[in-house]
Amino acid sequence: MQNNHNQPIWNPSRVASLSFILTPAFGSYLQASNWRTLGQPERATASKVWFYVSLLVLAAMAAVTVGFVGKSAAGNDTIRGIVNIGALIYFFIWYLASGRKQVSYVNETFGKTYAKKSMAKPIMAGLACVAVYSVAVFGLLAATHWNDGDDDHAADQASSTGSSFSLANLFGGTHGLDCANPDVKESVIDGYGKQLVESGIPDLVWAVRDKRIKVHLDAIHETARNNESKNIDCAANFVIDFPKDDLVRATQQGEVFQALMMAHRFSPITDPTFTTPVSYQVATASDAEERKQGPIVTLTTPEDKAVDRQLQTYATYYTVLAYSTPDITAASANAKPWEKEYKAAAIQACSKTGGVDRCTCQLNSFEKVVSEQDMARIGFAMQTSMLFGGRYANFKKLATALDQQCPMTQSLASVLGDQAAGTASAVQETATVPASDATQPEAVQTAPTAPTAIVASFDCAKASSKIEKLVCSSPETASADKQLASVYRAAAAKSSDPAALKQQQREWLKERNACDDASCLLKTTEARIQALSAM
Repeated sequence: MQNNHNQPIWNPSRVASLSFILTPAFGSYLQASNWRTLGQPERATASKVWFYVSLLVLAAMAAVTVGFVGKSAAGNDTIRGIVNIGALIYFFIWYLASGRKQVSYVNETFGKTYAKKSMAKPIMAGLACVAVYSVAVFGLLAATHWNDGDDDHAADQASSTGSSFSLANLFGGTHGLDCANPDVKESVIDGYGKQLVESGIPDLVWAVRDKRIKVHLDAIHETARNNESKNIDCAANFVIDFPKDDLVRATQQGEVFQALMMAHRFSPITDPTFTTPVSYQVATASDAEERKQGPIVTLTTPEDKAVDRQLQTYATYYTVLAYSTPDITAASANAKPWEKEYKAAAIQACSKTGGVDRCTCQLNSFEKVVSEQDMARIGFAMQTSMLFGGRYANFKKLATALDQQCPMTQSLASVLGDQAAGTASAVQETATVPASDATQPEAVQTAPTAPTAIVASFDCAKASSKIEKLVCSSPETASADKQLASVYRAAAAKSSDPAALKQQQREWLKERNACDDASCLLKTTEARIQALSAM
């Protein structure tokens, strides 16, 4: 049989297009009717088969949604994404295998000159079917998960499946909220991981910058969803994988490693991977401007001193690597120029007190002797530790000489050999300038040469006992004593048990008073400062 222009059919192209929204069940049913009108009974039967298959697919999607959504909040977005992507794949299979054949046939046989039926009634019927399907899925969700205390979540899931092929719901999530969204993960990682860079510990900053330290989230899952306020609560494991080689090198530093671990009362690390559970909330942005920045992520994990202490233990290993850098010698030389950005930042930091020309001259001289990384490490050690900062006597001699004369006419060997070992350092400040890209260096700032005053927590002119005289025997020991007194006062002010703290201090004084030399005194005082600071 042949169609004539008095027997109108539904526009095959429009039918196929609408099937993307109203599902292939809509398209295959109308195309089966068209094929019968066109006198193609076999093709009409094939389209009718696609209609029944499409109904089965819709039923399967409803079963998957009802069966999985609501039981585990962790997988809700994933399940919706799988269902909708599967539906989209099915649409393209139907279109390539059946839908486009009628479009081609009508175009080749009739062109555009054929009678067309109105699409109004089929569209209304299709929308009604979608509404019935959505209500049915919603009803099943409410019936199966009503007692799970997750009614809002079930309703959200049902509404997202109202149109199986809706682009808005293609990847799941009514509000586009996803605990594992790349932008969300990056925000959480930045929030918890930035303290690694902000520590200012050179080797730690470099390891983060060079991505040798891997920071990521694991076991991400949704714990709650609030449809009214449009936010979800999430949980995950925050994981930092530290290079095992770095940790091993730190343990090989002997005295430095043992002293720092003892000062903080840390136990050696046995696992290079740091893991802690974290929680966060993801919310929909309130306006168009905020939406450009992505979802709003709020960290909700409460402060945990045990976790902070564990992370500080890893950081201490990198502190050991900085403190273990050797002092310069008469033979020290650096063949690799510093990075321009590093040097410029160092000059800028130094010039705040020393003047640009003077600082440029001094740093040019340091560049010839010390590598960029060792300069950062020595500066960090001198700034953060009186005990280990004292290891760099030769470096201090060079700083003093450069302050007196820059550029120097003397050789490095002459500078280091002509000055007495006990010469007071003119280094006033070694400033660590932390930055997220780890390019801002530590700048050594020097002041006019003058003997450093010996100022302890008491009047050294009245020192009478053996330990008091030992404290006042050098600027380093006196400064350590003064800092200890300051740290102790701060600890006492915030202590919940001042009496117990006072008794601990008395016990420590017995240990300190047993020292016979400055080295023992510095080591013992430094350990107590670290312990009090951690309280």
